[in-house]
Amino acid sequence: MQSGSLFVCGVSQSGSTTVSLFLMRTLLAPDDMVAELIAKRHANGWDIYDYEIGGVYHVSPWASYCHGSLQMRIGVELYKLAPTLGLEVLSPTNLGRLGGDAPAYVVPDVIVVRPGDYGLALLDVVVAVEVLSPNEDEDKKVADYARVKELTGLQLDELWHVDGFNEQVRVHDARLRLVERSAAFGLSVDALAKLFGLRRAG
Repeated sequence: MQSGSLFVCGVSQSGSTTVSLFLMRTLLAPDDMVAELIAKRHANGWDIYDYEIGGVYHVSPWASYCHGSLQMRIGVELYKLAPTLGLEVLSPTNLGRLGGDAPAYVVPDVIVVRPGDYGLALLDVVVAVEVLSPNEDEDKKVADYARVKELTGLQLDELWHVDGFNEQVRVHDARLRLVERSAAFGLSVDALAKLFGLRRAG
């Protein structure tokens, strides 16, 4: 059984817009089939963006052009600023707990951490950045982070949602409440939007 939702990626190219459509499916299958699928994804290295929360395994597609371009821009700009604040910037990495009886983790697009000795999954993070696709539910993303924090003890100072389509940056504090500025970087949401090349902030 499958259910799906649609999202659109628009890319401005010389005054025109290229639109790509992607169908995101939910597949319900027997446990042995799911285990075989997960094992195959792992063996082929296709699972780097997959994540698991409360027994639900989420298979994430690799980034579209729009998503990947914005993700890279965010990483580059933060990489310039982070060392001046004694911080490090990482590419997508597991946050939470892998393995065991109750794995629970998310995989943000960009991560900012304090320098340290880290394993396969991080539990102490300064900023997790999520680039939103047009059909993604921001409230669900926040709920996913809240659940991982509850299940694993993840310490997360800030969660940022960067929405390239609506040209907005939204910052959530350690309690996952919306705030108007990043305490970690000392920048307002408007300043962050400008830093990432977005024309306006929400």
